[in-house]
Amino acid sequence: MSGHSHRNQAQGSELEPVVRVEPLGAEEAEGNHPKRSVVRITSIRNRLLDPDNLVGGCKYIIDSLTKAKIIKDDTQKDIRLEVYQAKCATRKGEKTIIEVE
Repeated sequence: MSGHSHRNQAQGSELEPVVRVEPLGAEEAEGNHPKRSVVRITSIRNRLLDPDNLVGGCKYIIDSLTKAKIIKDDTQKDIRLEVYQAKCATRKGEKTIIEVE
């Protein structure tokens, strides 16, 4: 999917990390899961969302990625989820970027 350049800056606005969901076990934390996909969702909005609303809205994206067989499943052993948001100047500039590695 798309590259990482937007992670550093989105239309002059720094990304605000909202959540990074990862398992707590030592093996998982060390990244010893070669088949685990990284799913990165970046919401660029004129008005930033509360973190709970932003993360809750990602459920449908993750479910769609699973149904389309882009990711194996939506469990912690199958994906590492990263959610970010950044502010843009106008509503016209709003978008959601979905990356799967």
